[in-house]
Amino acid sequence: MLQEIIETLTKEELRHLKLFLNRTNSRGDRKDIKLVDLFRNAGEKANEDKFFRKLYPTGEKNAYYRLKNRLTEEIFKSLSALYFDESSDIQSLQLLGLARHFWRLGKHDIASSLLDRAERSAMKYQDFGLVELILTEHIRLRTAYPKEGVRPDALIARRMMNRKNIGLEQEVDDVLGVLSLRVKEAREEADIEMLLKNMKDTLDAYLTGDKLNGLHELRIRLFHSYHDLLERYGTDKARSKMLRQAYKAFSSEKIFTRERVALQVEMIRKIVQLLMVSEKADKALKYLEELKEILPYAGNHREEAEVFYYAMSFKALRSINPVKAGEIIQEASEQSVFRDDFEHQMLLQATQIRTSFSNGKLEAAQNGITTLRNDRSFKELEERDRLIIESADVLLRFAGNDTVYVKHFLPDTLKRIESREDLKRQAYLLTLINGFANDDPQPFSMKEWKALTGEEDFQTGDLLDYDAWILKYLPRK
Repeated sequence: MLQEIIETLTKEELRHLKLFLNRTNSRGDRKDIKLVDLFRNAGEKANEDKFFRKLYPTGEKNAYYRLKNRLTEEIFKSLSALYFDESSDIQSLQLLGLARHFWRLGKHDIASSLLDRAERSAMKYQDFGLVELILTEHIRLRTAYPKEGVRPDALIARRMMNRKNIGLEQEVDDVLGVLSLRVKEAREEADIEMLLKNMKDTLDAYLTGDKLNGLHELRIRLFHSYHDLLERYGTDKARSKMLRQAYKAFSSEKIFTRERVALQVEMIRKIVQLLMVSEKADKALKYLEELKEILPYAGNHREEAEVFYYAMSFKALRSINPVKAGEIIQEASEQSVFRDDFEHQMLLQATQIRTSFSNGKLEAAQNGITTLRNDRSFKELEERDRLIIESADVLLRFAGNDTVYVKHFLPDTLKRIESREDLKRQAYLLTLINGFANDDPQPFSMKEWKALTGEEDFQTGDLLDYDAWILKYLPRK
């Protein structure tokens, strides 16, 4: 479980965790931080036997298990602290827990004040189930320990009103549950298409009617449910259209408050990614400009959103306005989010490497790769990123006829890349180069090449234009 938890951590969450772990003892040999880094760097190839031997050479297996358990708890505490002001459920539950603590201490007024705060926090995001729990606790407290000005009957009235909203939630949950099950059980494509249309019509009736007026969180839940089904069973075209319609509706109805900036960022990211897939870069740029406007309010999501903005802006502008694309990269290089983080610097360097390669400047591209590989932070990158850079190094060296370098470094890179499902394109090209390097050339198959799928190297796109490399530098033997 610990590995899965660590894999979910964003850079901001990881940075906060390390600060959190160092709050009492910042000595350099902390095993908990070392274990986090071991899991992060190993990725899918995490080998806990190796981790154990590295951290406890004398063989203290129980100590390793205690470390894992303690680290898991510390991660949960760190996330709770990080999102206390941004997540209503985390904040409300912590306030509820504190209220119970002070109740046990006999500090009933403090407990009552904390329960009021917890209720307001839960209501801000219309978490009616949590409001029910908090109000029930508050009613019990003030029934047992009455206080002038805090009447149980007023609390009971609020709970009765809240239960009406819970009833609406349950009604919507029932509808979503039935429709979702029918879609998942449908076997024919035509049936799935018809059921998705029925679901859309049903949700539209809820969203355009008066039942859910003011219940923004319930509307957002409907959006997420339909989007998730479209993502699994629908088409990218249908998902893109739905996302843009929902975004327009949420904007006009002022659902995108500062408290919901994370939702707005998430929707823009999905819309932009789908528009880029359908090669509608001009439309993607309009959403990216909206993303830039809300960056100051993005809180813990700012770093990730800012990197996305610059990376996707460059990618969108690269073909339609190369000059502007260059200006975007220059602007990005002046932002602290890129200056202070090697992984983000790598994205900027990757754009320059690709541009140099596309312009036929092999030496400049190779110098960019060398700069990345020689940086002391290179070894701290995730293995996938290191292998992408190393494979591009071999491709450029091969293009420059540096056969000595290729023969020396190719075998190790190829060995590590062959087993990865997410780097099949690089593995295919390195296998071909290996054949030429060992006087055993293998035939290139355009059909096989086009059939290889996988994510682009980085947010800014592939590190090299692999199709151009094949056309210009791959021998035809």
